[in-house]
Amino acid sequence: MIPKPVGRRELADVAELLNAAFAKHRESMHFSADMLSVFAGWTWRLPGHSLALRDRGLQAVAMAGQRPATFHGMSLSVVHVGPVGVRPDRQRRGLASTLLRAVEDRAKRCDLLTLTTEPAYGAHRLYERLGYQVVERYRPSVVALGAAGWPPVEAARLSAGAFWKGASAHDGRPSAIVENTASAPPHVPALGPRYLRVADGAVATIDWPVVSRTGGTRHLKSTQVIAIRGPRRARSAVVHAAARAARAAGSEVLYSLPSVAVEHPRLRPTGPVVLRMAKALTPKGERALAVAAAWDEVCPAP
Repeated sequence: MIPKPVGRRELADVAELLNAAFAKHRESMHFSADMLSVFAGWTWRLPGHSLALRDRGLQAVAMAGQRPATFHGMSLSVVHVGPVGVRPDRQRRGLASTLLRAVEDRAKRCDLLTLTTEPAYGAHRLYERLGYQVVERYRPSVVALGAAGWPPVEAARLSAGAFWKGASAHDGRPSAIVENTASAPPHVPALGPRYLRVADGAVATIDWPVVSRTGGTRHLKSTQVIAIRGPRRARSAVVHAAARAARAAGSEVLYSLPSVAVEHPRLRPTGPVVLRMAKALTPKGERALAVAAAWDEVCPAP
């Protein structure tokens, strides 16, 4: 099988393959064509660097897209990889390695390859064998959206254009490689994004479908805080508004990554351990990885 690009018309087949590939895990994203279309139009920009192996249908996929980034004034070209999935009956036959090497070959003019994974999946061992190193280990900040404890707060809806205007970059954490984007994620009715303003602050969230297989199979919804605007003193209030809106939309939890300074007392780093890994492809990429201790991402791969 020869790796070939993935097209937009294949997103339903990609979703079906990924759901099968991750079915043995206790909790995973529930992939659908609508959900994948967010990434296809935002961070993958298909066909981009996404590749698949086919043999009477899709057998393995490695989704990937190029993103600009900066580190201490240095401009970097980054290809973010993920998700990577292989049909259960084709796993442990080297298909994932074949695709990852092919993605690397297509990205050879870029400075860095990056990916996000969880130790619970076990795939980090493969990535380490292929030359990836851990840049950051973290736990997402999570709060359960229970029935009580979220009193009313006055919030107004914002348009995507109003929220993202002038937001092509952010300062990021001092030790972090910072991804930048000048575009907003595409709107999908079932997912969002949702933009809210409270006083002089604003927040952007997006809903993700999740499958929990603990004590039976349950289809749930989680809401991610993807960006916050405004002064630090306003952040607790806008996160409060985001939590109320997420709960009203049927989400079970609200969460954020370390790159988003949520500063709400109820959001604490209690999620599963996540690894942000990277591989340098150029001397400039090597210099960045030698110093960086964190990674501020636009949005994780699904």
